[in-house]
Amino acid sequence: MSDSQDNAAAGDAMGALLLGFAGQLDQLAALIGGTGAAEDLFGAGSSLNGLVGELGTLAGELGSLLSRLLDVLIAILEAVSDMLGSGGGKTAAAPATAFQSIPVRIGPVAAHS
Repeated sequence: MSDSQDNAAAGDAMGALLLGFAGQLDQLAALIGGTGAAEDLFGAGSSLNGLVGELGTLAGELGSLLSRLLDVLIAILEAVSDMLGSGGGKTAAAPATAFQSIPVRIGPVAAHS
């Protein structure tokens, strides 16, 4: 096989994989939403539809709660980052030390014979 045939075969396999994945997501959404395929699968008056609908509502509320918690966590981390990043400029000047500078004269060394 040539490279173009290999790429085409890989593309077809990837397309089939993505289509299958999309189909699975569609079925899951129908089950959670309690409409469409779920009613066909379990019957329109099934109590399982109510349960699936309630589970979908619960999952939505949990997702909303998780989103709010992540928003709060991000806000806290940004505040800590701002505090640490700008904290260097807000510190007081370094206190004077008790050390004194010592002048040192460096010159050429005389050759020893």
